[in-house]
This record gives sequence, C-alpha cells and structure tokens, in this order.
Amino acid sequence: MHLRLFLAAFFSFFVFSQELNLEDLDPDLLKNLTPEQLVALQNNSFDESEDETAKEESLEDKSTKEDKILELEETRFGYDFFSKTPTTISPTQDLPVPNGYKISLQDEISVLLSGAKDARYSLKVSLDGTILFPELGSITVVDQSLQEAREKISAIVEQSYVGVNVDISVSNLSAKKITIVGAVNIPGTYLVNPFTTISNAIAYAGGVKEYASLREIYLTKSNGDKHLFDLYDLLVDGNRTNDITVSAGDTIVVSGTSKFVEISGSVIRPMIYEYKDSDKYEDLINFALGLNSNADFTNITSTVVENSRSYSLQAKFNDKVGTKNLLEIFVGMQAISNDKDLFVGGNGVTSGYFPVSGENFTELLKKLRFSSDIYPFYAVYEQELNGGLSRKTTAFSLADPDSYKSLKATKNSKLFFYDRDYILDSYEVQTLASGEDPDPDILEAAEVFEEENPALLSDYAQIFLPGNNIRIPVIGKLSPEQIHLFLGGTESIDLENVSVITTEESSSDSYNLIFDSSDLVAISFPPVRQNLIEVTITGEVRNPGTYLVSSSTILEELYILSGGFLDNSFSDGVSLYREDVKEKEIKALREAKTILTDSLVQKSTNVSERGTIDIEAILELADLVEPTGRVAGDFSEDSDIIKNFILKDGDIIEVPAISVEVTVQGEVLNSSSFIFDDDMEYSDYIKASGGYTSFADKRAAFIIRANGESTPVGNNIFSGQAQIYPGDTIVIPRDLDQLEALPLISMATKIISDIAFSAASLNAIQD
Repeated sequence: MHLRLFLAAFFSFFVFSQELNLEDLDPDLLKNLTPEQLVALQNNSFDESEDETAKEESLEDKSTKEDKILELEETRFGYDFFSKTPTTISPTQDLPVPNGYKISLQDEISVLLSGAKDARYSLKVSLDGTILFPELGSITVVDQSLQEAREKISAIVEQSYVGVNVDISVSNLSAKKITIVGAVNIPGTYLVNPFTTISNAIAYAGGVKEYASLREIYLTKSNGDKHLFDLYDLLVDGNRTNDITVSAGDTIVVSGTSKFVEISGSVIRPMIYEYKDSDKYEDLINFALGLNSNADFTNITSTVVENSRSYSLQAKFNDKVGTKNLLEIFVGMQAISNDKDLFVGGNGVTSGYFPVSGENFTELLKKLRFSSDIYPFYAVYEQELNGGLSRKTTAFSLADPDSYKSLKATKNSKLFFYDRDYILDSYEVQTLASGEDPDPDILEAAEVFEEENPALLSDYAQIFLPGNNIRIPVIGKLSPEQIHLFLGGTESIDLENVSVITTEESSSDSYNLIFDSSDLVAISFPPVRQNLIEVTITGEVRNPGTYLVSSSTILEELYILSGGFLDNSFSDGVSLYREDVKEKEIKALREAKTILTDSLVQKSTNVSERGTIDIEAILELADLVEPTGRVAGDFSEDSDIIKNFILKDGDIIEVPAISVEVTVQGEVLNSSSFIFDDDMEYSDYIKASGGYTSFADKRAAFIIRANGESTPVGNNIFSGQAQIYPGDTIVIPRDLDQLEALPLISMATKIISDIAFSAASLNAIQD
C-alpha cells in the first residue's frame, strides 16, 4: 500500500513523453527508494485497482475538458501553441551545444589531452557540482557556462602539464528538473529536455488555463533572479531573444489575467487577444496581423466596460489603452460602390467584362461570339437597378428576338448562357422500365443545376424523344421543329404525329407550329414505327446469335446474315422452333391429359383392366413430355422452302452437327441408337434393338426423319419398307387395340405419343 501511494505521488509530479529511464531522474530521489520501489518504478507497474472510481470519473470529464481546450485554442490567440510543442526529455544528439549552455548535475564533460600527454576523460558532474579530474582533483563546474568551464579546466591543466593541448566538450546532457506553476493545466515539477526554453517548458504542464496570461510569464532562477517573458514577442514578431533556455532548479510562473479583447472586423486574423495598459491600439491591431485591404482605418471602435455599463469609443492608432476595460475592438469596412462593366459568362460564349453605356441589348449581343453548341432557347440576364438597391432577373431566348428587344444593357449586370452538353447532361432522364431506379448521377446533375440556377425553376418543358425523357428550360416563342433540330435526334421521327401539350389543349401534327413557352407543357416526338422482330440462330453457322430483322424477313435471308452453314453442319437436321406452335402443343397436351384423366375417373366399363393400365402409363408419359414447338420441314440451305418461309418474332433455328446415328424407340426390348449402315434395313435395326415387345403395334410403326417429318414404315408386299437415313428415329408405338372402342381416348393417346416421340427424336439428333 505504501509503495502504491509513493509511486502515485511520484507520477503526479513527473510527466514523461517517452518510456521512463531511471538514469534521467534526480539521484537524490532515487537513493531514497527501496529495491522493490525501483523495480516498480522502472516497470511503471504500481497497482491502481483501488483507483477505479477516480479513473471512471476522469474518463467522464475528459471529453468535456478536451472540448473546452479546443474552443479556447480556436478563439484565443496563442493557446494552441502548446498543443503542438514536443515534450521529450531526451536531447537531440546532433545539435551543437552553445557556449552559453549552463553546466548541470549529471552532465558528462569530455576532456581530450594531446601533445606531451595523450588522454581522453569522460567526467560526470557529481551531486556536489564538481568533476573529478584524474591527477588534478575536483573542479567545480555546475551553473557555469560551457565557455567558462572550458577556460577554467584549460587553465588548471596548463598549470599542471607543459606542452599539452586541451579540447573540452559536453558529450551527454542530463534532463533538467524544473517547476512550473500558476495558470497551467497540470502544475508540478518536471524533467525537461536540456535545450528547453520558457515557451517549450509550458507544454510539459499540459498548456495553460483560460485565464492564463501569455504576456507575463516569469522565470525564477535558483539564485533568485527573475526574468519576464512575453510570449507575444515570439508568436507575433518571431523574436526569441527573451525565450531563454531553462536550467535545473528553475521555476516558471504563468500569471493570470482578465484583460482579453476580441478584435474583429476588417483585420486579417480576427481572434481574442491579451492586452496591457501600455499597449496602443496600433499594437493590438498588429496582433491581428494588421488591417485587410477593405479596412477603413479611420473607423476603429472600441467597446469599453465602465461603471456597470458598456459603451463604444472611437479609437486612433496612437491612442494608448490605459486602464480601460476593453471588450472589443472593431475595425470598420469601406463602403465599396460597384462600377463594373457588364459580365458575360457561362458556356458556349466568349466570357468576360464588356463596356456598356445604356446601349440597346441587341447591339450588345452582336458583340458576343457564340459557339455552334450554344443553347439558344434560354439565357438569364441579372440586372442591377436603382444604384444597386434592387435586382431584376429576366430570361430570354436567342431564337426569339422579341424576348429581349426591350432590355437595356447596363453596368454591374450579369449575363449567363448555356450550351447543349450542359443542358442535356443536367436534365437527361433515362427511359425506365417498371420498378427501375433512375441513374443517381443524372439526378444529382439535375439537382446541382437547379441549385445554381434558381431563376429557371418555372420555365421548363418536358421533351419526349425516342429513348429519352428530357426536361429543359425554354423561353419565348419556338416550334417543335427547332427543338428537334437542335437536339439532333438519331432516330427517324414520325413528323405527322408530333404532339404538343399546352396549358389549354393538346394537338397533333404540330411539328411546324409556333408555341409560346409560357403555355408549353410537353412535346412528344414519336419514332417511325418499324415492325422489327428478334430471331435466333445457333449451332453450326458462321455467326450464330440473335438478330433484329424486319417482320418480312425469310429464312434464306437469315442464313445469309449468319454467314451460312459450316462444313460439319447437318443440313437435313435443321430444327425450327416457334412459340405459337409450342403453345398449340401445350394446349393439345393439356386437353389430351384431361380426356384420359376423365376416363379413369369414370372407370368406363368399356375399358379393360389392361386398358386402364395403358391409360395410366400414357398419363405418366404426358407428365414427362416437354413440348418443343418444332416446325417440321426441310430447312436445309438448298431447300425451296427457305425462299418463302417468313420468320416470326421469337423463332429459334438450330443447325446441328452431322449425325451418323439411327435411333430406335418405343416397344422394343432395348431402345438405343446405332451407327448408320448402308447395308442395314428397317428390320435389321429392329433386330439390333432386341426385337419387338409383346405390346408392340408393328403395323403402326413409323419413322421420324431428321427434318421432323414422319413416314410410316409400311409392310406392303409391292412397295416394301421405307428407306432408313442418318438421323432417322424409328418409333414402335404401343398396341392400344383395346381402346379402339373409345375414339376420344385413342385420339388423346396418339397426341401424347406423337409429341413425346417427336421430342425424343429431336434429342437424339442434338445429342
């Protein structure tokens, strides 16, 4: 407990800006410490657990204290100086030690002897103020300047040795222990850098209080001598003459004061300054770095408090403040009258000042040079009237001379123009899909434009162009034709259907009509409607992709657009998918499933148990079928069909790679695909698939060609069986004779089977 109290008291007196070093401390203090106390001090590790309450209170007050210090530094001159001053206790080794430096305890003096005797000694100033010189004894050097110590040591050496040269320097400087009291934040005793001056030392005490005087700082030497330091000499004039270096044992006293005056008005650095009775008003204004260029030096007013009232007094530069209790010094500003030429600014025009003398506004415009991008439908004229007592803002249009013929060009006025890019960048609004957010950059540009141009807020028209919605300022008379030609729309406009909405009515076929901007609400420029469709071609073509084409485009033209077929394309297997065909398949499939489902629900007596099982199997198949919307036909490059086949929106054409397979599906023992062989016939492929199942309907077998067309196998003894080609799919359907008594069920079953086998054959070609 005693150790903790001791160390806590110790740290309240010594503030360090770096890790504690025992060698820098006062030996008189260290020799009174126990070994345990020395270890605790070196590790900076005394127990603070009993001080938790004090710590919490300190943290709560810290923020308020920092805010108060910051406010003082921002308003009172010089108070921020101490927050920027370093407080290290270690000297900078590469700085030369001046001859006037006072030798202190623990300093190390280096003595080099050469000539008849060569030797080097490092002599430390002991606690009695002496150095012990070998063979010569003790020499007192403390509180002597470096020059005095050199002369003294040299004289003693020369008396004792003949032909010996002496070189003396300070090799290691000790920290100085000084005391700082008065109007400082943390008064106490501190170890400071040996080169510390009065102004630097105050930073060790955490700066000054709000009532501190920066102009009456006293340094009391250990011998009782006093030295007055005015920090304003340094802060205002850069004069360090009186900012002397402190020595060990010195005491710095920061006085308090209530003499603060706020200097404001036409000065360069308005702040709160400290004043003395001997100051002149000129001195105080110099503290604020003098008058600015607009100051009226004949109009300097001071506010004084006297006999419980405050009043103002005219002040002159050479007047002394005396015993007046000053609150404020205000330097007036000259009244500046405007006598400037008319200013022209903005974009798309030569800017600058133009001399005028009540001339016609039209003549002024003739003097200006405009770029080809000038925005002709809106400009702003800000005119000063009645000697500057009032201003008038008028909008006009270069495209309508009547909008400015009555204006006069006068001095102290401003004329602003805009160009095409500025208007469009500020007001372009994207055409948005439902729920889509507009581009924030575009909206921000529009907001900035409106903030910079408040006079324009009521003079807008909405312009609807293909792909863009633009809100632009307009004034005067104009036609939709002028707007369209200026904006330079890239799409063809349906001129006969250009419509205009005014405050009174709306009209179409208005492209060439003239409208007054005060009535204009919106102009719509519809594009020329072209019936365009999107079609997609994929697979083995040179340029696959989606193409935007006319609604009258034929398939042959699409082949040309896509660069034609590649060498490995399977021309006979081209597939064309169409949305309306797919919708029809979906509808037919849905109706067929309904018929079959109803038959099961009714449990018709005309349907055998086997028939019921067949219906259930077909329904399961229907659930797996994915209608493709394929249009069957010969769509090869050499086909006559493609010369007359007109494409529809959303058509998809797939050109597969060469196929050398024949697929067998349906009621065979092993549905599979086989490499095409010229020597194999229909029956050979059936045998290769394991032959028919017991449910096969051999007479209904058919072939789906690569182009999607179906051909019956045929068993006529005269015509024989159908020829098999690469890419063909042989389909052996299920025997549903037991359902023949129910035509609707048979028809529904055939629909589902046909769609299913068609999709399967297509997959065979694509795979």
